Amino acid sequence: METQYANFFYQMLQPYVHYPKPSQMVHDKRRKVQSVTFPAYGGFFITREVVELFGTYKAVAGQRLLRFLLVRADHGGEDLFLVTTDLDSPLKEILLDHVSRWSIEVAFREAKQLMGVEKSQVWSENAVRRMAPFGFWLLSMVKLWYLHLEPKLPSVRLNMPWYQPTGRVSFEQMLGTLRYCIYKSLLSSDEQAKELIDCFGLPQDPEKKKDWLLRLFCGC
Repeated sequence: METQYANFFYQMLQPYVHYPKPSQMVHDKRRKVQSVTFPAYGGFFITREVVELFGTYKAVAGQRLLRFLLVRADHGGEDLFLVTTDLDSPLKEILLDHVSRWSIEVAFREAKQLMGVEKSQVWSENAVRRMAPFGFWLLSMVKLWYLHLEPKLPSVRLNMPWYQPTGRVSFEQMLGTLRYCIYKSLLSSDEQAKELIDCFGLPQDPEKKKDWLLRLFCGC
C-alpha cells in the first residue's frame, strides 16, 4: 500500500521535477572527469574530458540501465553527448565506435551519389530488396580493384593550380580511373588496359563483356 502511494505521489510530482540538462551536467565541477585520448576523423589523436554517468531513459529504454558519456568540447567546439547500452567497454572504445561511424556515412554517400543506389527504377519486390546490397557490392568491387592494382593504374587526376590534392585517394577518383580503363580497353587495342579489366571475370564474348562493363560501372 505504501509503495502504491509513493508511486502515485511520484507521478503527481513528476511534471514539477526539473533535472539538470546534459549541457549543464557536462560542466558541473562536482562531477568526476576523465581524460581520454582517442583517434579522431582524419587519423590524428585528440584528448577530451569525459563525464560518465549511469541511469535510465524511460522514454527510450524503460527501466534498462544506460551509460551516458558527456564529452567536453575543446577550442570553442560543441559538447558531445552519447548514450549506449554498453556498460563495460572502456571509454576509449566507445568514443572510437562513435568516430568510426563517419566511414559508414561516407560509404552511404558514395553509394547514393556515385553508384546510383536509390536512383534505379525497379518494380518487383525482389528487385527492391536487391538494389541497395548490389550497389554496395559494386562499391566494394571498385575499391578492391583499385587497391589491388594501384601500382599499375594510370593517373587520371587533373593538376589544377587552385586545388592542392591530399595524399588520399577518394572513391570518386577510383571510379574515374576504372571508367577510364574501361573506355580505353573498349575503344583501343591497348592490351594493358584490357588486362586491368579482365580481373572482374566477365564474359569472354566481346559484346556481352562490353554490355556488362558499361552497365555495371559506367551507368549506361
